[in-house]
Amino acid sequence: MDIIKQKGLSLSDADRCKLDSFIEANCSAYYIVDFLRITSGNVDDAISLYFLDEDLRAVVLKYILRLEVQMKKDFINCVFEETNDESFWNNRTYYTSQFVKAKKGVDRSQFDIAVTEVNARMRVMQFSIASDRNHQAFYAMSLGTFSKLYSGMFLRYHFDFTSKYSFRNPCSVDVLRRYFDTVRIIRNRCCHSNHMISAKLKNALIFNVSVLPGYFGDTGNEFEKTLYFIYSRLDNKESFKDDVIGLLKENTSCWRPYCNKHLLHPAFAEDIDIW
Repeated sequence: MDIIKQKGLSLSDADRCKLDSFIEANCSAYYIVDFLRITSGNVDDAISLYFLDEDLRAVVLKYILRLEVQMKKDFINCVFEETNDESFWNNRTYYTSQFVKAKKGVDRSQFDIAVTEVNARMRVMQFSIASDRNHQAFYAMSLGTFSKLYSGMFLRYHFDFTSKYSFRNPCSVDVLRRYFDTVRIIRNRCCHSNHMISAKLKNALIFNVSVLPGYFGDTGNEFEKTLYFIYSRLDNKESFKDDVIGLLKENTSCWRPYCNKHLLHPAFAEDIDIW
């Protein structure tokens, strides 16, 4: 209750009892207090937003994981076709000097850090032959490390991949990496139970027709742009759209009254429907 009072909220005795029971069964006071702030102390609405947020995280994470596997598969295929080297992920000759050389005052390069992480993750995996190990390397690495290796390679080794994940003329490596990094941020929010419906991103994503063709949403909303990026790259994009639209429309009365308080944009559901 002290945490809630610090936010300038006052609750009735009945609401305090209801909130205590909810916190004991579901989360901490620190977690629910932001939902209470959004609803100006309406406990029932705050609890509804909590469960909507939980459901939204589950849907978004499901498709981010699918996209992650898909991107890694496509990247492996594109680079292997160019290099014919199954161990290209661990070969510094394919990476820029800036990526493989340590900066002044730093012990290890970005390449060394990435390879060390992948090797550590693969120690607990079983491989019957060396090629299995090389093939699984990208699936073992984190999405953040994948983004770093992607941006660290010479352009000629992943030009086909960049062409596949941008439309019309291929965008720059840096532009596409920004979107990968924002997908990673949202993925981490989902995995670590951070609030999703009030997500604030700071990656300064740009609107580029080669990255987001046909995007009808609010071009200043990075969360929405990232969801569209995920949607537009998925092989099974219609399932993603159906699941998100279904969830939002089912809970319209829950989230729409609070759209102006760092929640989803009022036109969010309609934007996805247009996509």
